[in-house]
Amino acid sequence: MEQPATNDIIEVCRGQDFFLGVFNDRGFSGLIVLLDKEFHFVFNETAMIAFKVENLIRVGNKIVCYDMRQFVAVGAELPDDKILYDMKLLYGYVDSVFELATKELGPIADVLSEQERRLKANVKACKMARVDVNSHPISSLIPSSLLRRVVRLRAMATMALYEKALRTRSDAINTFETSGYSFARALYHVERNGTFIDVPYAEEQLKKSHPPHISKFFRSVLETNTDGIVYTKFNPIGGKTGRIKVDRGFNCLGIAHGEPREAIVSRFEGGLIYSFDFNAIDYRCIVASVDDPEFVKLYDDCDDFHQRTASFFFGDKVDELRRKVIKECTYVVAYGGTESTVSNKTGLSTAKAAEVIEMLNEKLGPVARLRSELYARAMRDGYVETPDGRRIPVASDDHPGKVLGLYAQSYSSHVFERAFVAVEKLMNGMKSKLMFTVHDELVADMHPEEFGKAPLIKQTMESANGGIDLSVSANEGKDYGEASK
Repeated sequence: MEQPATNDIIEVCRGQDFFLGVFNDRGFSGLIVLLDKEFHFVFNETAMIAFKVENLIRVGNKIVCYDMRQFVAVGAELPDDKILYDMKLLYGYVDSVFELATKELGPIADVLSEQERRLKANVKACKMARVDVNSHPISSLIPSSLLRRVVRLRAMATMALYEKALRTRSDAINTFETSGYSFARALYHVERNGTFIDVPYAEEQLKKSHPPHISKFFRSVLETNTDGIVYTKFNPIGGKTGRIKVDRGFNCLGIAHGEPREAIVSRFEGGLIYSFDFNAIDYRCIVASVDDPEFVKLYDDCDDFHQRTASFFFGDKVDELRRKVIKECTYVVAYGGTESTVSNKTGLSTAKAAEVIEMLNEKLGPVARLRSELYARAMRDGYVETPDGRRIPVASDDHPGKVLGLYAQSYSSHVFERAFVAVEKLMNGMKSKLMFTVHDELVADMHPEEFGKAPLIKQTMESANGGIDLSVSANEGKDYGEASK
């Protein structure tokens, strides 16, 4: 059953050199290089580094792998001038090449399944013999002939997945080539920086009486930190609209306000934590999509989107309460909701809330028209499409506000990705460290010699706009709690 799959792969590779990396989470690693229609095998991490991964990358015209994050783990720098076609990302972040092959492929998956079963049986036998498998390299536990077969089959499965993607996932490949690779590459680089924790402070907080989720946070960072640093593994694919998720490790997306944020401090003596946060990026993407130049001009050079919207009604007499009311009502007008929702969040009577919503409906009429147009197309096509070509599936019972929300979140996620890539590239040679992202916010650990570069980071984020009028706030503090107030 193996030979036909091999021939199919060779046909795909004709006239090209391919380089593949095959890995799993236990450190079982190997390289398969397909050159001149022959598979060349280099086994184990030490040999891989000695083989000069960077040189291999220069040899190949195309680089296909299962999880490019693993190249970073063995010290290989992800290239600027080539794209690593990562099957894990192209197929939606499936955990293992074996699992993905079982789902997507035919005969080659059956052969791989049998060899994987034998490999697991060998590991199980070692455990029964009371061998600590975690303290020995897997190459010392498994017959080399079996390892070679498994790695070769994983490489073949990876190539077969690439061949299938060429035939059936052209949109996904195009998105990956234009933005997905550069974003994942930047995200994996940031993972290595980690987040510095004030360990004595965390230990002190754990002794105090806190709500369960706060105590769980401190317990987790104390158990998982390495020399005070905790690490996050991101899922670049993210959710339905493309917003990134945390795969495992430190959950930077769910840091509670208060003491948990105060535990995140600078690793540098005299350093500060900086928060760079986009202002209302989703609403700005909606405004940029409206086919009404006069309406778009209303938000030109706008630092605070909701402050500007409130000024349509209150002029220069916009206080925090009025801004909050307009913000909540804008959400209802754009995405859906009721007067009761606004009343509960602002303290207004339902009658007054209804009056404000009616005023906003009139002022934001172009947004309502955009929502209706997007909804009509989505119900016809089964998806809503953003200007960058991303298509988000919709259900037949989704309401217009939800469709607009999917559009705005996906569009703004793409804009944020561009900004993230630009900032990571800017900070790559700096002493300061980009630590993590929280939705539309970047959090950096700034070295005292580089505080003056904060305006440049802010400008870089705002410049990666794709024609959208963006605004970024930059705030600093001795800890993340102070920086994010």
